[in-house]
Amino acid sequence: MASRGGEFTIAVNVDPQGRGLSSGEVIISFDTRAFEATGLSAGSVLGSSPISAGSGMDNTAGTARATYARVGQSPVPTAPGSLVMITLRVKADAPPGDYTISITRAGLADGAFKDISAVY
Repeated sequence: MASRGGEFTIAVNVDPQGRGLSSGEVIISFDTRAFEATGLSAGSVLGSSPISAGSGMDNTAGTARATYARVGQSPVPTAPGSLVMITLRVKADAPPGDYTISITRAGLADGAFKDISAVY
């Protein structure tokens, strides 16, 4: 639970299930009455310096989109880990209550650029 004006970070973790992971995309939606996105960064699963391809935050629409690709070879298997880290701030005037933060799209690609089925 976060207080008004406070921030918290969500890690989106993935498990490539024994495959090599070369890229991933996640779109998160959040309630704009309560939150605003303040940060978006790659997690550790795609190595130390993945390339961002179309990542961004839209605080009017209440979405954060993160698309990252690995630089170099994908280790097989790629160990489970965080794909993206998203930081949200609770608005100072947020109405009290419970709010849902949802993954509205998730996609992963293996070392051959074939889709890895996502379960979320």
